[in-house]
Amino acid sequence: MKDVDSPWLDKFTLWFQRKIDYEKLEFLTDFIAPLSLRIKGFVDTDLGFQFVDGGGDSVKTTEYKSHDQSFLVVIYDHNTPLKHMTKKKLETWFEPGTVEIE
Repeated sequence: MKDVDSPWLDKFTLWFQRKIDYEKLEFLTDFIAPLSLRIKGFVDTDLGFQFVDGGGDSVKTTEYKSHDQSFLVVIYDHNTPLKHMTKKKLETWFEPGTVEIE
């Protein structure tokens, strides 16, 4: 498993930028900035905006609703490795073929 700054995450970030209207995420700024967190990933979901607890204390979890879209959002502390995440769990969070998880 790679750390959060690995190439597959860079590839995901490009996909993220194509998929998301950042204006819809402005309301997350007050939550993310004080905790020095970054959005690490999401998939479309009927559950609304939901931060996913990956099993570590440095992964924050909460739920949000957007006006016309909903996403499953994973955010990690800058220094949190992904090694505590299983490949199977990560693959369920991303569209097939959108990221390469080594």
